[in-house]
Amino acid sequence: MDGKEAVRRMVTAMDMKSDFYRIGQSKIFLHGSVLAQLEEDRDTKLGGLIILFQAQCRARLAHRLYQRRVDQSNAIRVLQRNGVAWLKLRNWQWWRLYTKVKPLLQVTNQEAVLKAKEEELRTATKRLQKRDTDVRLLEKHVQDLTALGSELYEQLKTESDARIRTEENNQTLQSRVNQLTEAYSDSIEKHAVDAASIDAQRKELKKLYHERVQYVSSSAPKPILSIQHQIQNAEHANNQLKEILKAANERYEKLVQSYANEKMLSANVSFKFGIQHEVIKRLRQRPVVLAFSRDETIDSLNKTITMNRMEIERLHELDKLRTAKFNSIAVSGTASYVQTLEQYLEMAQSQHEELMKRVRSGDEERDKLMRELQCLKAAEIDVCCQKEGVNEALLKIWTKMKNDESRFAMMEMELEQSRLGCNIEIASKLYYERCVRELEVTVTNMGAAVTKAEAEVAKLVVELNDAKSQLVSANVRSDKLLEEIKKKLGRDIGNMKKQKKFDITINEERNRLQEVMHERDQHAQDSRDRETKNLSLQNQISELQAQLEDTERTRRALQIELDDVLSSKDDFGKNFHDLERQIREYENERSEIRLQMEELEDNLQASEDRCLRMEVNANALKADHERALAAKDQDVEDRKRQLQKMVRDLETELEEEKRQRAAAEKNRKRAESSSVELERQLEIANRLKDDYNKQLKKVQLTVKDTQQALEDLRQSKDETNGALREAERRIRALDAENQRLNELNEELYAQKRKLEQERDELEALKTRGSSLTGDEKARLESRIAELEDELEEEQTQVEQIQDRFRRCQTQLESLTSELSAERTLSQKLEMDKQSVDRINRELRSKIEELETTSQTRSRALITSLESKINSLEESLALETTECNNAHRTNRRLEKKLAERNAVVDDLQRQVDNFKDEIDKLNTRYRTLRREFDERGEENTQHRTKVRSLQRQIDEHEALNENLSRDNASLTRELNSLRNRRATSYRTSNMIGYVSGSGEHLEGDDRESVNTEGSHAS
Repeated sequence: MDGKEAVRRMVTAMDMKSDFYRIGQSKIFLHGSVLAQLEEDRDTKLGGLIILFQAQCRARLAHRLYQRRVDQSNAIRVLQRNGVAWLKLRNWQWWRLYTKVKPLLQVTNQEAVLKAKEEELRTATKRLQKRDTDVRLLEKHVQDLTALGSELYEQLKTESDARIRTEENNQTLQSRVNQLTEAYSDSIEKHAVDAASIDAQRKELKKLYHERVQYVSSSAPKPILSIQHQIQNAEHANNQLKEILKAANERYEKLVQSYANEKMLSANVSFKFGIQHEVIKRLRQRPVVLAFSRDETIDSLNKTITMNRMEIERLHELDKLRTAKFNSIAVSGTASYVQTLEQYLEMAQSQHEELMKRVRSGDEERDKLMRELQCLKAAEIDVCCQKEGVNEALLKIWTKMKNDESRFAMMEMELEQSRLGCNIEIASKLYYERCVRELEVTVTNMGAAVTKAEAEVAKLVVELNDAKSQLVSANVRSDKLLEEIKKKLGRDIGNMKKQKKFDITINEERNRLQEVMHERDQHAQDSRDRETKNLSLQNQISELQAQLEDTERTRRALQIELDDVLSSKDDFGKNFHDLERQIREYENERSEIRLQMEELEDNLQASEDRCLRMEVNANALKADHERALAAKDQDVEDRKRQLQKMVRDLETELEEEKRQRAAAEKNRKRAESSSVELERQLEIANRLKDDYNKQLKKVQLTVKDTQQALEDLRQSKDETNGALREAERRIRALDAENQRLNELNEELYAQKRKLEQERDELEALKTRGSSLTGDEKARLESRIAELEDELEEEQTQVEQIQDRFRRCQTQLESLTSELSAERTLSQKLEMDKQSVDRINRELRSKIEELETTSQTRSRALITSLESKINSLEESLALETTECNNAHRTNRRLEKKLAERNAVVDDLQRQVDNFKDEIDKLNTRYRTLRREFDERGEENTQHRTKVRSLQRQIDEHEALNENLSRDNASLTRELNSLRNRRATSYRTSNMIGYVSGSGEHLEGDDRESVNTEGSHAS
């Protein structure tokens, strides 16, 4: 779609008439009034959109304001409700007592809290010491690792040297192989030439033989001597050729043997090179693993050290907070002391929790590091063991594979049996659960009836005992409260006087401190003024020295001019008197300069003496000032200590007074409440007489009901006994099945362990089995996968059996517990029956005794009040002893604080030592990192060299294959040559045989000729 089409669609969408516009090539031409109308339409649409947007924004803001107002109204209601509740509780006496007593209770628990904190600090220090030892052990381990790294680096160097030697040997062997191949090729060429010459000679001999035969056949009577001579020459040449062939064959066999030996040597060298390559790979991987473990150990050490630093800084902050809080307590009153102690305890608790968490995390990190070290050691041991056990594992695998198949079949049968047993157990479990539920329903019904009877009897007994005790305690409390109130009023008056004296002494000490600070500032100002004077004198001395140097220069210049004048001759008619006059003037000036020099030297000496005196005086003033400051600081510290002791004593006295006041108020309120309660109880006791008579009748009725319930219980007991017998019988059956399942589980575990061992051995073979063939590797890997699948299936089955076994155990435990509970319930029911009978008898006797005891109550109350007075006096004595003990504990706490300060200083020293050690470790880590990078570069170089050597070896192997092919072809040619030689040998024998037969024929002819001659003759 082009622009013109877009304009047409826009115009049609606006329903514009065709008379108002014309569309050109690149523009649209509109009527005069159309453009203004379009702008108005645009403004109206934009205005509507803006109005909608503004309305939505206003609605959103109004909704927010409305929600805020709703929340504020709800908050106002909550605040009003809380304010009304506070106004109700403000004047309630119990609320006032609660607000006064609660902080006192917290103060009393401070000693226990402080002891707990001390124990926690001790444990924390012990753990810090343990961490120090762990850090040292880890440092030793890091050193061992660095030593190992150096040893490995040396081993790498030796291996690299050995590898270089093997490369050189390989090169020499390769050159030797090349030489042998060249010699072999030369010998083959020579052998071919010799064979060609032999063939040519053999052909020539054949030709000669045929020619001779033809000649003999054509001309029989020729000289035989020449033929014999030629035959001898041919035999001699044949023998020479045979010797040449034997020598060539021997030489060829030697070359073949040497080639085979060289091939074996090259194979051995390549095998050794592969072994060395694997060793180099392992050695390369080992420093990487060691470096990784070393980095992890160093990171963990840094983390533990940072954690220790944080903990020590927290301890310092705690100590500072303690000192600041104790000082604030000395300045402020005892009211803020309680609040600061509460805050301090909360801070200490939170920090202690953080310390414990960090100590735990540090222990966990230490355990992790130790585990990693053990894993590294185990890995090294495993590598050594795997090297030795590879050959043995290959022999064991096949036998174990066959045994495993039979075991798996047996295990499947046993698993099916265990499944059937588990189904039977589930059915029996459901039956037992039904029986148990029925028994529980019966027992709950019986227990409810018994508890009702016991509750009614217990209520009666408790009400009687309460009435007796309350009457006795009321009179005693009233007397004690009156005496204690009198004593505490006197103590309060004395404490107010002591408080005023203490405030006066504090103000005096503050004034003294301000005076001491003012004197110290004055001494500092005096010392600064003296130092400025010393600096000004030193500047003057330096200026005088500069002036002296200038005068000395002028003197030297004048002396030089005078010497020049004296040495110059009067060649140009100068006046001798003028020269003498100038000399005198120069001498006068010289004497004046000398006088000035002496005066300046005297002034300089005097100024130096003054400077020395000023320095001596300044040093003496500094020493005096430091002594005075030290003495004043000592006095201030002594006064602070005295004030702290005074503050502590006053605090202890205030705490004692607060406790006594609180106890007096408690006793007074108790006496008031007890007197009111006693009056009520006297009225209630008279009413109880009438009620007890009514309750007796009710109890008799309940006794009859309980007897009926007991008979029902006996019947239910018989039924439960029968059910229990059946349950015991089933439990025995479950025990037998449980034992059988245990045996099955143990057998499965043993099989699982054997399979895991075999899997580990197979994995070791898989990792170390580089010498195995591809088919064996594939077969072993498939077998490993099958074994792993079977292991997983067995593990799932074992887990299912374990779950079933656990369920059976829980069922057995629940059934045994239910049996014991039912037995105890039956025994309790019998005991309860007897106790109910006994209680009924006792109630009857007590009702008769109540009528007699009403007269003796008053006497018993008097005696009990006297005994309580004596007990209160004893309690006062105990409180005084407790106050003395509190003083002693405060002194002990002061000593402990001093010890803690010393411990904090020791911790700071340890922190500094840790920092130094961390810096050393960082430097060591950097050096190790550099060495590691260098080794990495060397390893990359070695890898490139190894790859190049591998390529060369591949090329040599290809050459060896080509040579072996050539060798095979040559052996074929040799075999063919041997066959030819054999045929030639046969032909030569045939020629010899033919020549021999010819000689015999000639002899026969001669004999025949001779015979013919004889006959003729």
